[in-house]
Amino acid sequence: MKNLNAKITGLSFYLLIISILILGFTFVNAQKNNQAQIGAKEAKISVLINEVGDLRQQNDSYLGLFNKFAEEIYESNGKILEIKKNINEINSTKSEEITQLQTEMRRSNEDLIAEINHKEELINELAIKNDNLQDKIKYITNDPDIINFLFLGINAGLTDTIIISSINEKKQSINFLSLPRDLSYNGRKINELYTKFGIEKVNEAVFQITGLKINYYFAADMNVFTDFIDEIGGINVYVDKAIVDNSYPGPNNSYITVNIPKGKQSMNGTQALKYARSRKTTSDFDRSKRQQKILTAIKDKIIDMNLIYQIDTARKIYAIFSEKVDKNSNLFEMLGFASDYKDYHINTGNTIDTTNYLYSTRNYKGQYILLPKQGSFSKVNEFVYKLVNN
Repeated sequence: MKNLNAKITGLSFYLLIISILILGFTFVNAQKNNQAQIGAKEAKISVLINEVGDLRQQNDSYLGLFNKFAEEIYESNGKILEIKKNINEINSTKSEEITQLQTEMRRSNEDLIAEINHKEELINELAIKNDNLQDKIKYITNDPDIINFLFLGINAGLTDTIIISSINEKKQSINFLSLPRDLSYNGRKINELYTKFGIEKVNEAVFQITGLKINYYFAADMNVFTDFIDEIGGINVYVDKAIVDNSYPGPNNSYITVNIPKGKQSMNGTQALKYARSRKTTSDFDRSKRQQKILTAIKDKIIDMNLIYQIDTARKIYAIFSEKVDKNSNLFEMLGFASDYKDYHINTGNTIDTTNYLYSTRNYKGQYILLPKQGSFSKVNEFVYKLVNN
C-alpha cells in the first residue's frame, strides 16, 4: 500500500514537472510571439514615423511655396489695385473730358441752330420790311383828318395791352384796333419794346405793322386804370359772354375766382381790371376786344358826367395822369377830344390775330410768337387802311 502511494506521489510530481515545463515552454513561445509582434509593430511605427517625417518635410516645403506664392499674389494684388486705381483715374478724367466735350459740342450745336434760326428770322424780317416799303406808299395813313391814339397797359414790365384808336374826322368815326402782345417785330415781341427801348421804338413798330403814325400815346400800369375808373364812379359794360376764371392772379402768388355774368354790368375799377385781364377761359384776342369795350365805356362815362366842369374830380384825375401816366398830351386836351368826338360812330372788336393775318410759331429761343401769314405786314396795312377810312 505504501509502495502504491509512493508511486502515485512520484507520478504526480512527474506530471507536475511536465506541466510546469509545458507552461514554461508555452510562455516562452508566447513571449517570443509577442516580442516578434511588438518588433513588427515597432518596425511599422518606425516606417510610419519616417513617412510622417517625409510628409512633414514635404508639407513644410509646400507651406514655404504657398507662403511665397501668397506673398507674390499679395504683391500682384497690390499692383493690380494700383493699376485699377490709375485706370479709374484715367477713366474719370477721360469721362469728364468726354462729358465736357459733349457739352461743348451740344452748346455749339444749339448755338449754331439758334444762329441759323436767328438768320432765318432776320431774313424774314428783311423780307417783311422790303414788302412793307413797297406797300407803304399805297397804305400809309397820313391823312391830317385822321388822329391816332395809342394806349399801352403795362404789367410786370411787359405791355399786356396795345390798343390803337383812330379818329376819322371826315367820316366822323372812331375805330379801335388791338395788336397782340406776342406779335414779333424785328426779332422781338412787341410787348418788350416799351420797357426796353421806349415809346419811339413802339411807335416805329406800330407804323411798320399797321401803317398808322401815332399822334398821341398813353402808357400806364394797369392799376392806374383801376384808380381812374374809381375816380369817375365806375363804368357800365355789356358783357357778351359770361366769364368764370378760377386762375386769376391774387395776392401773394395766390389765385382767386372771377365770375362775371352775361349782360349789362356796373363795374368799379377792380372789377373792370378783372374783366379786362382775365384770359384763362378765353383767348388773348377775346381779351383785347374786352379791353376795347372798357376804353369805350370810359369815354362814355366821361361824356355823360361832363367831367370838365367837375373841378374836384378833374383835379384828382389830373393828379393821376400827371404822376402815373407816360403821355405826350394833358388831361384837358384829352377831355376836349372826348367832347369833340362824343357823337362819332365807334367801331370796336377789331384785332389782328390768327383768324385773319397771323400764324403762331416759336422763335429760336423757344418763345411763342405770332408772325404775318404772307411773310410781310402788307395785308395788315391794307386791312388797317380800309378800316380807318371806312
